[in-house]
Amino acid sequence: MEDSTVEVKINLPYKLVEFIEKKIDEGLFSSVDEFIQHGARLLAEFYGLPGESVLSKIIQQIGIAPARRGPSSELNPNEQFLLDAIGKSKFVFEQEIYALILKEAMVRQTKPMSREEFKEALESLIKKGILERVQYGNETIIRKKTEE
Repeated sequence: MEDSTVEVKINLPYKLVEFIEKKIDEGLFSSVDEFIQHGARLLAEFYGLPGESVLSKIIQQIGIAPARRGPSSELNPNEQFLLDAIGKSKFVFEQEIYALILKEAMVRQTKPMSREEFKEALESLIKKGILERVQYGNETIIRKKTEE
């Protein structure tokens, strides 16, 4: 069954409309409606709407490869989830990573991985050379390995 649509009227600042029209002229979108629909889907996805990723479709459409160390096929879902949870952090404590995973799971409204799955994913990412353990005083921190 196809989703039915509802017409929504909105007012946009002139500069935003100019920007949208520029993107249409560049061939990224076919109409203002298409641009607005993509924007609404992206926000809905960001706030937890389940389903196919609009962002992935857009990335494929414009031909940008996701920035990752190696192809995504090298990472299992738990490893990718762990890296997503760490985000742009340069280094974190192991307990902090698990807390970030729990937070990310709440945001995505998904079941978080168990501690055992977390430890397996962490060890695997260390073994693959994506993360490394570093001793800092009495503490052990996990950091993203820098590209040489």
